[in-house]
Amino acid sequence: MGKQTISWLRVIKAAEYLLVFMIVINFRSVWVTTAGTSAENASYFLVIILSTFLFAVNSFIYHQKWYKSEMVRFVLITVLLLISTLHSIIQGSGIEHSTAPIIFAIVLTLAWITEYKSGRFFELINVFVKLMFVITCASLFFWMLSMLNVPTNSSISILWGGLRSINGYFHIHYLASGSNVILGVNIVRNTAFFSEAPMYSFLICIALAMHLFLQQRSSSNLIDKRTIIFLITIFTTASTTGVIVGIISVVATIIFQSSNRVGRSMLMIVGLGILVYIIIYLLEMKSEANVWSVSTRMDDVLAGIAAWKIHPWFGSGLGNFRVYMQYISQSRLLIGANSGYSSGIFQILFTGGIYYFVGIVIIPFLGFMKINRNSYVFGILFVILLFNTIVDSTALLFFVVSLGYSSLVVVKGFGKEVS
Repeated sequence: MGKQTISWLRVIKAAEYLLVFMIVINFRSVWVTTAGTSAENASYFLVIILSTFLFAVNSFIYHQKWYKSEMVRFVLITVLLLISTLHSIIQGSGIEHSTAPIIFAIVLTLAWITEYKSGRFFELINVFVKLMFVITCASLFFWMLSMLNVPTNSSISILWGGLRSINGYFHIHYLASGSNVILGVNIVRNTAFFSEAPMYSFLICIALAMHLFLQQRSSSNLIDKRTIIFLITIFTTASTTGVIVGIISVVATIIFQSSNRVGRSMLMIVGLGILVYIIIYLLEMKSEANVWSVSTRMDDVLAGIAAWKIHPWFGSGLGNFRVYMQYISQSRLLIGANSGYSSGIFQILFTGGIYYFVGIVIIPFLGFMKINRNSYVFGILFVILLFNTIVDSTALLFFVVSLGYSSLVVVKGFGKEVS
């Protein structure tokens, strides 16, 4: 490997870290939801630029060639998304909301594919897991300060559920979601630098699932220090969905990666029994602690189904997020009430219909299954997370979705991991 190639490799590594960092920042961090700024648009723009840069540099340095079948598959995916884009524009969604999905999907898929062909496919996954590990460790430290009632020393105004001011520590950790009860204990919700706890929990769950089911781990331990830190941090967010996904991840890891067949069968029976009990317990605890939250989520599901029925095949348009409003309970339309939507799956269905759902959920899931023998578990966990989190317009959604697309496009294997 020549000196010039080594220099370019360092540039590629720097671009990988910057890309993943911007994807994380874009995911409803307080800095992109800060009142009176255009930081969100800037983060979108940087994700597109960095993805394009990775594609261009990898293609140039490694002289990558595409098989004809790969080009056909990529074009088919592009056309699939283009149809949703055109239908969305016809439905009056606006150019920005309608074109964003196809732009993100194309540039990020190209970035994944060229990383693939450079033998660096796992590097983007590694970078994401490493970055989230650093963030979780830092957030646990500041969360402990908040639990010890150490006074905050900074604040920021964000547009999230209306304009509001939140306090934090040193402008890098904020207390954005108050407190909640989890497993019978009332705790301050750990939000790191994100606008609410469920968004932070979603990110950690994705990192945990990537770590357990996609990443090529060097540790022989089924449950290593990263897994433990991720799990602890998920619990501190007090997100019921996050806790359930975290527990499922660990149980699935123990069951599917156990080498003893008889022991695996016993673990599956016992593990599933414990898992069902814990899920029921958590849901009951949530119902008792926050009846309003539970009834709101159920109302969202019913409203989502009703909104989906308007245009079941192609949806009401990718930017028509408010179409569900006519179907929610009237009490939620009062001033000061919670009229926000919470189900990502049903938002995908009523904005893009079954067609878009297949393109953005089912097809990537088929791609996840190609990565390794347990990677379908990652796809299942991703779908579970989508049920209770709105992530439709985030770069993270297309970072994950394009991972599935890229594994379907490439003909040959995924290459060895580059550390």
